[in-house]
Amino acid sequence: MKTTKKILLLILTVAAVAMPFINFFSLRDGYVFIDNSVFNGFCYALLGLMLVNALYIIIYTVLNLKDKELPRATNILIIICSVLTLFFGYLNYAMATIVTMEAMFLSLYISAPVIALMVGLPLILLAFPKLKARARTVIAAVILLIVGLLVVAPLAGFWPTLRFETAPLVLDTGTGNYSVVWATNCDAQGYVTYNYNGDEYKVYSTDTGRKKTSDIHAVSIPREHLENNDYSVHSTRVIDDLAYGGKLGKTIDSEVYSFKGDRGSADINIYTLSDWHNQLELLEKSTSYLDKPDLVLMLGDFADFYVGRQQVIRNIIGGGAIATKSVVPAIFVRGNHEVRGQGGRNLKDLLGLESYYYQVERGSYMFNVIDSAEAHEDDYWEHLGFDDYKAYLEKELLWFQSLAPNMLYNIVLAHDTDFSVFEDLEEAYKNQLASIDAKIVIGGHTHFLDLKDEVNNGFGYYRFMDGGTGTLVGKKAICDVFTKTVRTYKASQMTFENNKIYFKGYDENGKLAIDEVRDK
Repeated sequence: MKTTKKILLLILTVAAVAMPFINFFSLRDGYVFIDNSVFNGFCYALLGLMLVNALYIIIYTVLNLKDKELPRATNILIIICSVLTLFFGYLNYAMATIVTMEAMFLSLYISAPVIALMVGLPLILLAFPKLKARARTVIAAVILLIVGLLVVAPLAGFWPTLRFETAPLVLDTGTGNYSVVWATNCDAQGYVTYNYNGDEYKVYSTDTGRKKTSDIHAVSIPREHLENNDYSVHSTRVIDDLAYGGKLGKTIDSEVYSFKGDRGSADINIYTLSDWHNQLELLEKSTSYLDKPDLVLMLGDFADFYVGRQQVIRNIIGGGAIATKSVVPAIFVRGNHEVRGQGGRNLKDLLGLESYYYQVERGSYMFNVIDSAEAHEDDYWEHLGFDDYKAYLEKELLWFQSLAPNMLYNIVLAHDTDFSVFEDLEEAYKNQLASIDAKIVIGGHTHFLDLKDEVNNGFGYYRFMDGGTGTLVGKKAICDVFTKTVRTYKASQMTFENNKIYFKGYDENGKLAIDEVRDK
C-alpha cells in the first residue's frame, strides 16, 4: 500500500508541476478571453494558484517519501490540492478546445523542452534516491546518452534530417517580383534555381548581403524570369551559424515545377479562397472540383490562432501550396486572424511582402489589395491595450485614395468586404470604389458563399464572398470533451470568358454551392 501511495504521489507531483507551465506557455490564447471579460489579471491569479498548489504537493511528497508522520490537517490539504490538480488539468484542456486542438498541440510542442525539464526534475529528485543502485546506474547512463546525442548529433549534422515541410508558394508581391516561399523542418539556407535567356540563376534568400538562416525561406525573383518557366527550390542545412561563417550540412532539392505565370489574356480562371481555418484536407478536396486556375486569391483567415511559426508554415505556406500546386501565382490578403498571435507579428517579412496593401497588375486586370486588419475596434475587450488599427487604416486609406485611374479592369480584394470596422473609414473606402471604377469586390470573413449586386452612392459593383469553413455540425459545449465537431468547406472560383463572369463553388463532397453568371 505504501508503494502504491508513493507512486500515486509521484504522478500527482508531475501533474501539479506541469499544470502552471501548460497554462502559461501553451494555452494563454484561450484564457485571454476570460482575462479581459472577468477581470484584468485573472490568468496570472490562476497561474499563482497553480504554482502554490504545485509547491505544496512537492513538499508533501518529499515528506512522504521520507516516511514522515504528517498531521491530519496536512492530509486533508493534499486531498484538496489533488482535486485542484485534476481541475486545473481539465480546465486547461477545456480552454484549449476554444483555441482548437491543433493550436493546443502546437503550443505544447513549442513549450515541450520547458515542460519536460520542469516535470523531469521533480521525478529525478524525488524518485532517484529511492531506487536501487543498479537502477540508478541504468537511469544515469540513459540520461547521459540522451544528453550526449542532443549535443553531438546536431554538431555532426545528423539530426534532425533536413526535409521540406511544404512545397513552394509563389506570391505576386505587386513590386514586379515574385516571392517564392517554402519551409523546412529546421534552419537552412534557401535558394531557387532556374534558367532565363540562356543563363543559369541561383538566387538565395538574403538579408543585406548575408544568406538567411531560417526554417521559412522567401526568395525574391523578377516576374519576367519566372513567367512560363521551370524552377526548383533548394535548402542547405545550417548546422552552426557564427559571426564568421559556420558549418553547413546536406542540401535537399525539390522537384522541377513548371510555372504558368501571367497568360496575358482577358480569359482567366481565378480561385477565390478564404477562411480555411486549419482545414487543409477539406481545402484540397473542395478545390479538386474546380477548374485548374491561372491565379489564386488567398483571402485571409487560414488558421484560428497564429501560435508560432508552425501555423504560418502549415496553414499559410502549406495551404497556399496546396491551392496553387506551386505552378500558378497567388495574391495574399491578410485576414483578421493573421493579425493575432506570435506567428502573425512578422508575417509580412516571412512571406517576402513589402506591405499588406498593394496593387498587382496581371494582364487586363488590376488587383487592388486592401488590408481590413482587425475585426473589432481598438477598445474591444479581447485586445484591450494592444491595438492601434484605426491609425493604420487611416494611412492605408490615404494610399487607396491616391491611386490613379487606369484603363484596366479593377478588382478590389479585402478579407472583410466592408473594409473597416470603423464606420467613418468604411464609408470612405466604399466611396473610393467609384474613383478607381472598381468592378468587383472579393473577400471572405462571413463564412457564407454569396454574390451580390451592390450600389454605393449610385455606383454599382459586384460583391463576391467566398464560403470558407462552414458552421459546426452538431452541438459543441466549451467543456464537453466527448462531442465530435464536424466542419465543412466551400471553395469558389471566378472565370472570365467572352465578356461574362462565371461564379462557381463546391463543398468538399463536390456539391455545387453557387453557379451564377454576370456580365463583365
